[in-house]
Amino acid sequence: MKFLFSHLFLWGVLVVPTYAYVTVEPTFPEQYEPYAVQSDFYTSTTYLGSLTGEPQLYEFTIDVSDTLPLMLLQRASGSIEPLGLLVVEVLGDGKGVREVARQNIPPEQWQLYADPVLSIALRQTPAFEVALMPGTYQVEVSAPDNQGNYALMMGVDGTSVGYFDTLGAVRAVHSHFGYSFLRMLGSSYIYWPLGIMLLLLVVYKLFRLHMRL
Repeated sequence: MKFLFSHLFLWGVLVVPTYAYVTVEPTFPEQYEPYAVQSDFYTSTTYLGSLTGEPQLYEFTIDVSDTLPLMLLQRASGSIEPLGLLVVEVLGDGKGVREVARQNIPPEQWQLYADPVLSIALRQTPAFEVALMPGTYQVEVSAPDNQGNYALMMGVDGTSVGYFDTLGAVRAVHSHFGYSFLRMLGSSYIYWPLGIMLLLLVVYKLFRLHMRL
């Protein structure tokens, strides 16, 4: 019986749609010192950050011209923080930085973010794509009072990270925004395998009953 349940659960996992979700909880060396982005520029990654009085910076280098999509997320319940994005190019030889683009969206214009994998209510900024030339760049996340939790989605293409890695990423997002472990039950990565497992179990029971008749 244990083998049967394991086998049914495995089937449930295998038929869940592939989902690309990579999360990182960045550690900033000092206040207003940039976090060096480790993931590939083309890998869509969600960075879970918390403003505690200072803006936060993400730094990366690209070798080819491309368009970088950026999106900010925050919890939908409660007040919406007026978070903003600023993209600058880091100039060489100590020449400082050059502003490339910025986005400041009023709280009432943040859009509801519905995601069956996350199964929680979030707000997101409208689409924000920045054309970049080869070079080193910094993305700044800030607010007037520089307080509040956020998620920064950055990167071009998704990647498959596997079933259990995705579950870990979903739990990281839930925990970051203050949701309990029980909220995981609402994720499609949980109820799809369980539903398929129960369906297969019913089919198995009906088959056994038919064989006895």
